[in-house]
Amino acid sequence: MKQTHAFNALVAAALVAAAALTAHAQTQTNWEQLLPSSSIAPVTAGYPNVLVDPFSSAPAKPGLFVGHSRGSGAVSLYRLKPSDPEALSYSVEPVDNGLETVRRLGYSDSDGTPNGTLYAVGSGIENRTTVWKVRKSETGGDANSWIDDGSSFSLKKGASSIATGVTADTRGNAYTCGRASDGGSPHWIVRRKVSGGAWTTVHDLKGTGDT
Repeated sequence: MKQTHAFNALVAAALVAAAALTAHAQTQTNWEQLLPSSSIAPVTAGYPNVLVDPFSSAPAKPGLFVGHSRGSGAVSLYRLKPSDPEALSYSVEPVDNGLETVRRLGYSDSDGTPNGTLYAVGSGIENRTTVWKVRKSETGGDANSWIDDGSSFSLKKGASSIATGVTADTRGNAYTCGRASDGGSPHWIVRRKVSGGAWTTVHDLKGTGDT
């Protein structure tokens, strides 16, 4: 079901401008100010993120993907489309609920897939444990097109992990970063996927304490 919410024109323009700073633009803000409907406002800390829709039909006033935290099983990723020429209001379409928390959004157009790949990274819950998860869409981000990109990642069964960043290079490699516990100490992890390949860990830095 789609909903329409009016935006303040100046705030909307500032949001799009901020999101357009890089090809993999994300920003964090208080979505309860921009999206007054409680139906898609993030819960608790929220971790709201925004990505300019690379498939938008109106490049001057593009659509957006918005990901945040809604709790296990609930919608955590939406597509926003301008519903008027001046982008004063947006239609809001739920597109995925595969992540409990969306921490970053990204897009790769160099990975050999016909439409490029949209990524949403963050965490899910497995056996009551927070685990690192990557979701992807290779068909434009439509609802029901998002799937897990490989299995969830952790260093030890029952130990928590979460992906907090994603990006891609011009050779078709995608990268995620985040943290994972070995059951006693945290690790700073970077994982890479070559075009057509699987995710592998390319950097693992063990920390101390809980930092």
